[in-house]
Amino acid sequence: MKFLLVTLANHANKDGACYPGIESLCQKTGMHRSSVIRHIQTLINNGFISKLIRPGDGSGRKSNLYQLNWSMNKPGNVAESDIGQSRTVQRQSRILQGQSRTVRPEPLEEPLEEPSVEKNTKKEISVFTTPPEVNPQAWTDLDQYRSTHKTKKVRDTWTNLAKAKACNLLSPLSHPDQQRCVDMTIANGWQGIFPDKLRSNGNATQAHQRTPAQARAKLHHDTYKKMYEEAIEAESALDIDDF
Repeated sequence: MKFLLVTLANHANKDGACYPGIESLCQKTGMHRSSVIRHIQTLINNGFISKLIRPGDGSGRKSNLYQLNWSMNKPGNVAESDIGQSRTVQRQSRILQGQSRTVRPEPLEEPLEEPSVEKNTKKEISVFTTPPEVNPQAWTDLDQYRSTHKTKKVRDTWTNLAKAKACNLLSPLSHPDQQRCVDMTIANGWQGIFPDKLRSNGNATQAHQRTPAQARAKLHHDTYKKMYEEAIEAESALDIDDF
């Protein structure tokens, strides 16, 4: 601490004022930064020096101003007048420190208050209604599975468009087959509905193994085949009667 006080005295002018930086004091004394700061505070508490924080000029913060609180022209002990003067300097430095900390630059113009606009941060969620052909229990299981999936991508892609496509795939199936198809999707961790896999595994009922278009084509085929067979039988009966 004494070596630090001597270093400050070497930097001081004839009035006992100096303003070396902390890094400069560390280099001159060989002390660590924390030690220099601690010893400076000890010198201030004991009345040897006073510290004044100098505000910056816009280019950065200036180093502190240190005032030695004894006469530079009198060697030996500190006189009573010097002690009184040092106390006065300490009070003035505290006042200046308080002023430098409380003064704030005033704005040139008051900013205009912008009209508050309420922003809707939440996405509007439209309610999706399933068609009556869809099994309600199967759809509840599928919706819960997709909405609470562990993968974020699976949850985010469960939009109204995806729900509508899933309903289109489930509608041609019977209610039991819809439940089986949804159970198969959940059990295998799939994202979509695959009725073809249900039919290929033999889990679909016989009445719904074909799509509506295939069912209509088969019905027309069976009808024409029956009409052809009846015509052949009628022609054969006429031939027999001729003999």
